[in-house]
Amino acid sequence: MLEARQTETKAIAPKLSLSNVSSGYGPVAIIEALSLAIAPGQIFALMGKNGMGKTTVLKTILGFVALRSGDIRLDGASISGVSQASLIASGVSYAPQEQALFQDLSVRDNLRLALRSDRDFAQAVERVFGHFPFLGARLSQRAGTLSGGEQKMLIFGRALMLRPKLLLIDEISEGLQPSVVERIAAAL
Repeated sequence: MLEARQTETKAIAPKLSLSNVSSGYGPVAIIEALSLAIAPGQIFALMGKNGMGKTTVLKTILGFVALRSGDIRLDGASISGVSQASLIASGVSYAPQEQALFQDLSVRDNLRLALRSDRDFAQAVERVFGHFPFLGARLSQRAGTLSGGEQKMLIFGRALMLRPKLLLIDEISEGLQPSVVERIAAAL
């Protein structure tokens, strides 16, 4: 059973809300009538066993998996069917479970891909270095030569480059040593 856990919040308009959301792959329904509301500043965890639909929920919010029914709202406005580019422009960022890096590109280039222009790169990358200082010394290194934990921190750092208003993270701690998990948690 997929379980949504959230902390108690006061009556505040939700940052993100899902109302009776259903989605899946082909004829297979994975998410059925899921409703939840996440308040601004709230940390929310979607927990469950492997194969229960956690990643599908995130990919449905992001529009990677088609919404079959229901509505998804960001700051009160429907984002159902909105392009990923529009979501990014709205301040949504995503750190996927899989090692979604360009292995042959440098750390610098992987971070730069998060931004629309190089104008904001210096300031954005300094914020990331504040959380993950080792990346500063590795800017010229190929991303594929980083350890698994370092690659996860690079993925997370790239998600932070945009100063997101909503950060969606899939499997934040999978396969990572506790010290890396602590660094990522501190960045939240």
